[in-house]
Amino acid sequence: MLKDQASHRAIINLDLRKVPKFFIFAMTKSDKDIKKLTIVLPTYNARKSITRAVDSVLNLLNDSELSTELIVIDDYSDDDTFEIINKNYSAFSNIYIYKNAKNEGPGKTRNSALEKISSGYVGFIDSDDQLNPTTYKKAFLDGLIKNADLITFDVATIMPTKSILRYDYDRVGGDKFNLVRNCIKGDLDGSVIFSIYKKSMLDNFRIKFSSNYYEDIVFNYSAIMSSDSIHVAKEICYKKYCTPKSILNSISEKHIDGMIDASILVRDFAIRNGYSTYKEFKSDFDYCLSGYIASLVIDILKHEKSIDRSISLLKYLHQKLERCFRMGNIATRVDTKKDRLSNFFINNFDTSRLNITIGRLKELIEL
Repeated sequence: MLKDQASHRAIINLDLRKVPKFFIFAMTKSDKDIKKLTIVLPTYNARKSITRAVDSVLNLLNDSELSTELIVIDDYSDDDTFEIINKNYSAFSNIYIYKNAKNEGPGKTRNSALEKISSGYVGFIDSDDQLNPTTYKKAFLDGLIKNADLITFDVATIMPTKSILRYDYDRVGGDKFNLVRNCIKGDLDGSVIFSIYKKSMLDNFRIKFSSNYYEDIVFNYSAIMSSDSIHVAKEICYKKYCTPKSILNSISEKHIDGMIDASILVRDFAIRNGYSTYKEFKSDFDYCLSGYIASLVIDILKHEKSIDRSISLLKYLHQKLERCFRMGNIATRVDTKKDRLSNFFINNFDTSRLNITIGRLKELIEL
């Protein structure tokens, strides 16, 4: 149950000295406790999609076989999202609705939800997406049978002309060592909406969201590395709608800071928790950094229409890398197209010949 909602539950006074031990265990470890699932939904200016998202969770909330709760936190929306939520869902005893006193961003908003959860498992949904309650329930119950620390599943990303499944689905299973390597290399999707997490595991390893963009990456990778048991469900449990104006479909200084900082935070978490002792650790991190640099350069040159703004962002990225790593300490790779792009950017970015530099970067993107 929610930490601050204990008053909603009836209290029965029993003299435990007169109750058989097996009965005490049954009371403290009931099926409802074991099957407790809290879904967290942060939202901001989502008046057009919020009811679709919440409605997709209702079957889980009404399922007597589970003990499901939904926490909805409005991140100080400019529109009437909060009013729509209150009007439609305030009567539900297992939907808890909050509003931030100011705009905090998705990371801090999710953290405030996690602080209200004391036990069970935690899943996440974005305000423009949908759960599939039938397959989500199956994945959750199958994971419980295995006492999984993390339950992950397939996802359909809905685009204007097609839908695609998870690109990393075949990588999320397997042994712990390869999962750790895939996290250090940045080879897994970082989205927390694709998984369900045991709350005690998150608490034990003090896993929380950062306040930067790409806050999912650090949280999800840290949880994967910390999980002793991961259940990979076969089912498609989630529909993700590709929103053109979303954070991930734009580019700014905050995106640059968020992605580079995410790589550093994941690396530091691995070192702090003893996952960095294998010999390929440094080369795996270099692989990740190379990919992130290339992705940012591509986003800058493809999403930003203004040449002046593109130049400004490329300069910012170069300065960020110099501050965090010093360019001479970044290992260069030439194995892949992205490697060659990041390699050129690291070693040949010339502010005195920006037109030539950008032209060459564009050529490498198109190769």
